[in-house]
Amino acid sequence: MGFIYFSYGMTKSASSFVYQLEEQIFKLSKYDLMKVPPEIRGNRAPENYVEPITDEKIQEILNWLPENAVTVVKTHGAPSQLACELVNQGKAFASATFRDPRDIAVSLVDHGERSRQKGIADFANFIQPIDALTEIKHQINRLDSWVKLDGCQSFSYELIRSKPEDVVSVLLNQLEFFDIKVSEVLAPFKDPANIIHYNVGGSGRHKDQMSTEEIEKFASEFESFIAMCEK
Repeated sequence: MGFIYFSYGMTKSASSFVYQLEEQIFKLSKYDLMKVPPEIRGNRAPENYVEPITDEKIQEILNWLPENAVTVVKTHGAPSQLACELVNQGKAFASATFRDPRDIAVSLVDHGERSRQKGIADFANFIQPIDALTEIKHQINRLDSWVKLDGCQSFSYELIRSKPEDVVSVLLNQLEFFDIKVSEVLAPFKDPANIIHYNVGGSGRHKDQMSTEEIEKFASEFESFIAMCEK
């Protein structure tokens, strides 16, 4: 039986890039990196995406994984009880990415506009940043469920964007892969075209794209979380 690396991310928090970094690390390791087949993960997402994370789904993945194999499961969902137990016991690992909720809201509005143009439902009801407030509350609750686990490392969007080498260094230490070089992990991503869902999204977009009332509302709802995102 192999093991699972859970890669959780708030939406629009560079979670896809961190997921790719984690996969690249395992490609350079002694483990066989494997993708969960569609019949198990239950969807066709190319990023090995699984949601919801349930005990039954985890057990199914573990039963499928051969010895000396690992799979990096990408998710925006909360951990199940079994996921929590595995990560806390060191039988699985996890990471979690987060971002300033105001900038997430602005990005979700952009996403909603694209969805409406395509005639699909994905965040299509987000027309103004304030429309995303409840969704972001749910995402922070899910984030909290991951970051409190002993075997989970968390990364802010600002760190991922400005110092990806620091993110890789933390991941290598987490996994005790001391013989893998940070430069080897980052090499494929010197070309942004190799980063899935790549978006040159800057920080602080909310300053120009949110009303004063929206900024004040988000500040009152997420004061401590915003302070954490700015570190």
